[in-house]
Amino acid sequence: LDGYTVGRLTFSLLTVHNPNVRLPAVGDGYLGLGHPDVERTVTDFNILNVMSASHMIDYKRFTLFCVCAGHRNDLEPDARIVFGSHNTINPGEFQMVSADVSRASWKIQVLSLGTPGRRISSRLCVATLDSTTWLSKASVDRARRINTALGATESGNLYVVDCNQVGQLPALVMSFQGVQLNLTPEQYIQREEVQGQQRCFSSIVPDPAIRTERMTLGMSFMEHFITMFDQQEKQVGFKPRVC
Repeated sequence: LDGYTVGRLTFSLLTVHNPNVRLPAVGDGYLGLGHPDVERTVTDFNILNVMSASHMIDYKRFTLFCVCAGHRNDLEPDARIVFGSHNTINPGEFQMVSADVSRASWKIQVLSLGTPGRRISSRLCVATLDSTTWLSKASVDRARRINTALGATESGNLYVVDCNQVGQLPALVMSFQGVQLNLTPEQYIQREEVQGQQRCFSSIVPDPAIRTERMTLGMSFMEHFITMFDQQEKQVGFKPRVC
């Protein structure tokens, strides 16, 4: 909290969303770090609001750090969250994007998707940052267009590539308002062992439940950045992570 390590904090979690109760249960993340602005009849359980009101933090933001894949183990957490300020966090080093922080979520506008030599989509898309899901999700049609342009082939509900050819795939260019993020193929391709053989597939998968121009960006996306969630300025910031 504000850069000081705390021993243990306990947060109550909700696994069932009941809109009639007006609880901010549809928030992002295991900690429910969404920012609800809807009227409700219960005490404010928004973590940043509660911490600020209790003078636990000096600024309403949290920063998500993910441990590099090669350094993960079963004894330590795969990620950590810093609430408030921290002397190792310089907001000026982050690429900041305006965010919609209403209705218990963090949403940013994706202006276009492409590769260095090809535009995949120039239709505006709203992306929700969600730390409760690993893979990123898009509509069936959008996922097909993205993965086909990247050189992946549909196989069931995944898009696969030859593991020996990953380095030959193009970068995925994501354009936001004033910010451009480039994901290398090593960053957007997942690797796993299946029956003793390695399988490589795209981290962007089709979700039939998504029928509009929106996406969900999961931890397979956020793990490549230090991600700052700034509630006061209504922004999300990205800083490339160095392992």
